[in-house]
Amino acid sequence: MFSEPKIYDAKGDLSKRCYFYYYYRNPVTEKLVLQPPLYMGVNRLKTKKERMKMLVINQIVLHELLKKGYNPYESYTETDKRIEQQKIQEEGIEFDSQRKNYTVKEALFFALKQRKPHWKKKTAGTMNGHYNRFVDVVKSLIVSTLRL
Repeated sequence: MFSEPKIYDAKGDLSKRCYFYYYYRNPVTEKLVLQPPLYMGVNRLKTKKERMKMLVINQIVLHELLKKGYNPYESYTETDKRIEQQKIQEEGIEFDSQRKNYTVKEALFFALKQRKPHWKKKTAGTMNGHYNRFVDVVKSLIVSTLRL
């Protein structure tokens, strides 16, 4: 959905502006789009050390916001509502992963099911094919060893 925010410090040149930037997936085109640079007032600081300290702090904060679900294509209130709804839904759900005893086939299927929403359609189809072939190979190996 997004790239990790990167810092541009103009190779230490204090006469140029420092900022950080990141890419976020456009919901319409499904492509990563460079977002406008964020300055956050760091260019008011006079030393490279001060600027870098402020840039790193802001970079970490932005990265945490992006991980929590911040979306630059939504308004802040829409994003807050969406994140709150996700929290409420997650609180009442008991996850399948809390189950302890999986067979190999069940564990692989569970992992596939967990990752599938994050993949594009073609990737999901490819991974399903890999899973099915792997299960078939394991079944044939088990059957061939039992006949010996």
